[in-house]
Amino acid sequence: MKKEPDQLGTRIGRGREAEIFYLNHEWVVKLFYNRTAQQIKNEVQINQLIYKAGLPVPAAIKSFEIDGQLGIVFERLPGKTMLAEMVTKPWKIFRYAKQLAGFHSIIHKRNIEGLPGQRLQLIEQIQSAEPVSEEIKILALGILNSIPKEEQLCHGDYHPDNLIMTGNNLKIIDWTVASAGNPIADLALTSVLLQLGRLPPDTSLFTRWAVIMGRKLFHRYYLSHYLKLNPGHKNEYKKWLLPVAIGRLNEGIVEEQDRLLAFIEKSYEENNR
Repeated sequence: MKKEPDQLGTRIGRGREAEIFYLNHEWVVKLFYNRTAQQIKNEVQINQLIYKAGLPVPAAIKSFEIDGQLGIVFERLPGKTMLAEMVTKPWKIFRYAKQLAGFHSIIHKRNIEGLPGQRLQLIEQIQSAEPVSEEIKILALGILNSIPKEEQLCHGDYHPDNLIMTGNNLKIIDWTVASAGNPIADLALTSVLLQLGRLPPDTSLFTRWAVIMGRKLFHRYYLSHYLKLNPGHKNEYKKWLLPVAIGRLNEGIVEEQDRLLAFIEKSYEENNR
């Protein structure tokens, strides 16, 4: 991995796993807190596969290193995230929910070779989720194995803060955990994120308040529109909630743990009725 002499510009974003810095008028750099060179290489390759498939994603230019910290240089996208736009224009909440569902449905129509398998990832996450009882793990794995395997493109972390609104267009970012798998599992994961996910650490108090106020309404409309575009999957969606919630719990986000555990217990009881 080649070292870069460039000086970083202004930090324009910060999440749980990385920070985004302005590099120049064409590029930004995503610097990870804790990634190996091989993980960086894998993410660049996955992003390039998706970009070459013609999906609306920023181009991954190259790997990057500065002061021992590893990252990826991406095409710079002028614009704000859907979350930021929604906070300042709450009267457009239904439009944004419909767009989120529509683009998710488009993603799920694609089949891209060379991606990691979603099912294996979920199995490993469920098996290693220590706060979850063996009874719940067994049920979750049983549900997972009872649903036909699919190989469609799944984002794995799809929510309004990972869509950039550039003029009249949308670009989907952060394909770190993209996989080939069941699109309804990916839908269920987004449903869990919209209901229970915590915002990045640098999110303003105003944005946090706005999200709390609009979260239920936005989730309900997103889900109903996706199922309208893809009818006949409501029962399957409900089944997937337990496995994907356990998978999310295994990511170790402390702020989400209590709510996820309660959600998992509720899903377990509903599946046992």
